[in-house]
Amino acid sequence: MAFKMYVFTTLMVSQVLAINNRVVFNGYNLTDISDYGCWCRFTEGVKRHGEPLDEIDRLCHVYWQNIHCMQAEELIIEESDLRSVQPAMINAVWATETSDVVSQCEAANEGNSELEKITCKLHANFVFNIFQQFFSGSYVKEEYKVRNGFVFEENCHAPELFAMKASSLSELEQMAGAAGDGFGDQDGSTASALFGAENVRARKECCGEYPLRTPFVPAFNRGCCGNKTYDTTKNICCSTNLVNFGEQC
Repeated sequence: MAFKMYVFTTLMVSQVLAINNRVVFNGYNLTDISDYGCWCRFTEGVKRHGEPLDEIDRLCHVYWQNIHCMQAEELIIEESDLRSVQPAMINAVWATETSDVVSQCEAANEGNSELEKITCKLHANFVFNIFQQFFSGSYVKEEYKVRNGFVFEENCHAPELFAMKASSLSELEQMAGAAGDGFGDQDGSTASALFGAENVRARKECCGEYPLRTPFVPAFNRGCCGNKTYDTTKNICCSTNLVNFGEQC
């Protein structure tokens, strides 16, 4: 019931703030999705990685993927930069699908900056989808809440790249350098330069349109086809359609 009330009162969204580990939308406290799962982690600078644990966690994953793209495309530098963006917002509860959110945000922010339009789409679509999850019967799971004992490090596994030996990382850095993508951090950590919220300046490319934009790393055999990323060693892109590698378009 608490989750229902939190979502219901969040019809007009302008920004997401993390205050003492609480998620605040326009002053409304959404504690049920704060420090929840692998991706509903809104405190600035915390790690976020692993497979989303449920549909709500997946929505948080999509949210942060878009923010990673905003950083990669230099629309913002730090996560906290979004706090100062003040777009005209829409009543997301009246939308019927993401395309409605996009068109309404475009109309509401006519004449505003591209960043303001994207921020409207990002936050309104997040609320719209959380609201849809509630009506579809999806609820937050108590066992995924940090305050109930959920341990991020034990349940949210980093990409395999994190587990590579130093020699492998060195080879990876050489490959990235040869590709001219500049993935290495100042401290030489390629892994931290590629994944998670701790990465704020990753040299990634992005696929799709906001608020469903997805980052990918071309050096790891990833490509973009239409609005989907794909494994370039297994598929080829024909216009906006994927076919198996070796087949003709």
